[in-house]
Amino acid sequence: MVDFTKYDASTHPTIKAVDDYNSIVDHAFEKLASFIVFKRTISAVDYYYAQYGSGADQAGKIAYGGPNNVGGVSGTNAAAILQKTLDFKKDFAIGPGTFPLGATGLELANIVLADGFNIRGAGQGLTTLTYTGSAAALKLNAVDGLRLSDFRLVGSTKPAGSIGLHLYNSHYNIFENVLSQTFETEVKLEYAVTNLFKNFRVFDGTTGFLLTRILGVGMCNNNLFIGCRAASTSFTYPFHIEYGYSNVLYKCCLEGNSAATAVVYLSKEGMLNIIDACWFEANAGYDILINNTDNNAGTIQTIKIRDCIFDSIASTRNIKVGYATGVTMEGNRFSTKTSNLIELTVNSVNPRVINNDLKIAGANAIINNSTTALIKWNEGYVTENSGTATFSGTGAQTVFTIAHGCALTPTHVNLEAKSADASGDKYWSADATNITVTFKTAPPLGTNNVVIGWKAEV
Repeated sequence: MVDFTKYDASTHPTIKAVDDYNSIVDHAFEKLASFIVFKRTISAVDYYYAQYGSGADQAGKIAYGGPNNVGGVSGTNAAAILQKTLDFKKDFAIGPGTFPLGATGLELANIVLADGFNIRGAGQGLTTLTYTGSAAALKLNAVDGLRLSDFRLVGSTKPAGSIGLHLYNSHYNIFENVLSQTFETEVKLEYAVTNLFKNFRVFDGTTGFLLTRILGVGMCNNNLFIGCRAASTSFTYPFHIEYGYSNVLYKCCLEGNSAATAVVYLSKEGMLNIIDACWFEANAGYDILINNTDNNAGTIQTIKIRDCIFDSIASTRNIKVGYATGVTMEGNRFSTKTSNLIELTVNSVNPRVINNDLKIAGANAIINNSTTALIKWNEGYVTENSGTATFSGTGAQTVFTIAHGCALTPTHVNLEAKSADASGDKYWSADATNITVTFKTAPPLGTNNVVIGWKAEV
């Protein structure tokens, strides 16, 4: 990528005139063979320029003929210059500086996969597009195969309806090293399939990422979010999947959302969405809430939450599963809260809590009201236990008590006589602490003569 910083006129006062950018453009297009958009301030007025570097006329609209012959378009309206450049559907780079879009915003439309191209800024901290409207700062409408990277989108007081990046019926696009902030919704996907978001940050909005559908059809499927970050004291839903199948959050950082209702929220319909190796820290509300708001457990299915770290002590629950089917929580580590880490409501069908590290909360880790839950092999939350208990018979004692060590009252207990004096007819009962073994006839007097093998399962 072109290093625009070395050409910044604000730090290199010897660059005095627009013509001095000729060498910059030559250098840029040796690498990009594309447009370059840049900003200059002359006599306290900001000017914006778009130039093409191949020497071609490009239909007479934007041309750059070489040194001392600056072609292209320029003006004080950054939105107009950027939109005109976008309309060529060619690679281009945006230099450092702030480019105000006003209330108009930018839109790309009807780009097929074969025509995909790149738009690159100079970096999140160097290239900024500002927007004051209540629609989308940057909208992709039926766009496939675009790559955007290395810039910042900044809204104004997040008015209702404002969106930083809006994907509408757009697929196979890549977004990398982008920051969107101060919009009501930072990133909105409507019928968006197989898009990649890498190191994408959202900040200071009401909703961070929203995945939804178009007019009742066209869901958001197969989108991948890698290393993305949502961190703000203003988010209600940093990551909200209303309608979507097979979307993946991988190694995302979701922290500091102290006003959140739910940090990751699955609310309407979806299947095979995966939350993998993500970090949740210092959040309020629920770190993850899975609950169909129409009270239909069958519309959200087969969700996987695996290998995540939960470090949100102030959250109501780290994970809550309501109306949903087949939610699997596996291999996660819970490191801060000492109770109520996971809640399985009576409306959750076949949830699975397996192989998690729950020892921070022990027996207080799970609130389970589901009648179909599978809870096994979790560290610190014992659901299976076994051992051998040895007693000395008195000849009169018929009741013997064994501490089972399980997190909840066992529902299945197997008993085995390990000595002749323990072989009489007997039955068991259990509570949250003990198994009670009752013999119909008291075992005989003896020392360590009543030996009972036991296995308990919640």
